[in-house]
Amino acid sequence: MPIEESSEIHPGHRTELVVNPVALPEIDASRCVHGLFASATCEACANACPQRALFVSQDGLGILEENCDGCGLCEPSCPQAAITVIGEPGLSETEAGLALFVGCEVTGTGPGCAHRIGLRALADAWRRGVRQIILAKMPCDTCKRCGAVAIEEACKKLNTLLSSRQAKPIQLSRLDPPEWRKAFEHARAANPGAPNSVLSRRQLFRAVVTPVAHRPAGEPARVFLPDTGVNPLYAFVPAISADSCLACDACVRICPHGALVDLQQSYAAQPERCVGCGLCVDICESDAVAVHPMASSPPHLQLKTRRCGACGAPFRTPLIQAQEKQLCRICKKFNHAQTLYQVLQDPDDDTSQ
Repeated sequence: MPIEESSEIHPGHRTELVVNPVALPEIDASRCVHGLFASATCEACANACPQRALFVSQDGLGILEENCDGCGLCEPSCPQAAITVIGEPGLSETEAGLALFVGCEVTGTGPGCAHRIGLRALADAWRRGVRQIILAKMPCDTCKRCGAVAIEEACKKLNTLLSSRQAKPIQLSRLDPPEWRKAFEHARAANPGAPNSVLSRRQLFRAVVTPVAHRPAGEPARVFLPDTGVNPLYAFVPAISADSCLACDACVRICPHGALVDLQQSYAAQPERCVGCGLCVDICESDAVAVHPMASSPPHLQLKTRRCGACGAPFRTPLIQAQEKQLCRICKKFNHAQTLYQVLQDPDDDTSQ
């Protein structure tokens, strides 16, 4: 635990030591993909952690508490929003409108790392009316947490998505930490009910975040933006290859958000629901599914119903494969009819006589 020493020393009083506990990640197992599918390959949170505090094993997701420093970088990396570390960033009203103040603990302008604010959080802030992000300048090049997906990159992605919808972009400005703090305190004092006083370091950290509980199980984790414009882009887009799809419905059934839909005569993607968890990719036995970032919605995959020439059962296949497919995927893989014939004709098997 980091120890903060008070700078105010009075005669006859001992120096106050304040122990700041590390904010450990809270993981909602009901949302994590490893709780939904044992063979899930997602390691996004483990790869994002600069301290290697999170790891994925055959037993699922684990944490080494002694390694965690509470930076919060695992939170935006999780496609399912299954991780909560610090909470949502606080919003403040400024002369230019509602703003999102983002800082980091290295510069004394906020808890954790500034890059814990990802695309999903920025999109949520935009929907709440935020059109300006005020970022405290940080020494990211020399920080031990370097290598994170920068908040600047998340802003660029958000503005690309907004541009495809003919929507107003979000502006990003940078201030030196002292100027950032003055701007934040001024905005806070201007809000009704906020005390007009200088904030201590601890008060500042509490003010720039809004504590939140886990998202309810049914609440989407996606990057949600208005579906306007002509052929808008989406953060994640699931796509099925017509050449290799088996039409087994596995990807449709496993998607926890309904991003792939079976319309009987076709498969349809609903990219506005996709969070990029990759479960559809993991479960597809023919490697026919891919999730593309920052893409437009794909056309429907047309299907045709046929009858298996071996077992006689009806089966579906992509329309492009309809002429060449005579067997259902089960008979094509195992050929049960041929196996039965061989058993009956085996001269060494007494039971066939």
